[in-house]
Amino acid sequence: MELLRRRSPSRLVIDPVTAVLSSSSSDEARAILRTSLFKLTKEPGITTYLIAELPYGQEMIGFGFEEFLADVLIKLRVESKRGLTKRKLIVFKAREVPLPIHEFEYVIGRD
Repeated sequence: MELLRRRSPSRLVIDPVTAVLSSSSSDEARAILRTSLFKLTKEPGITTYLIAELPYGQEMIGFGFEEFLADVLIKLRVESKRGLTKRKLIVFKAREVPLPIHEFEYVIGRD
C-alpha cells in the first residue's frame, strides 16, 4: 500500500490473479482477496485490472467473485469454425462508464 501511495499509479494490473486462487481453497482465496486485493483495488484514483485465466469450456472466472473487485472486465476468446480462427474481445464492465456489451474481433500480427 505504501508503494502505491509513493508512486501514485493510475492503473494496477494483477496478472494472473488465477495463480493466487488455484493455490488456495475457496475460503482461503476469499480471505486473501478480501484482506489484500480489496484494499489495493479500492485505492482512490487507481483503475485495477485482475487478469484471470478462464478454463476451456468454463464461463465463471475463478470462484465467481473476482469480477466484483475489478473496475474493468474484459474477456478474450478464440473461436474456430470451418478451419478459420477468430479472436474476440468482449468488454463486460467498465466501472462508472455506461457501456453496452460489445464484441470486437482482433488480430495478433506484425502489422
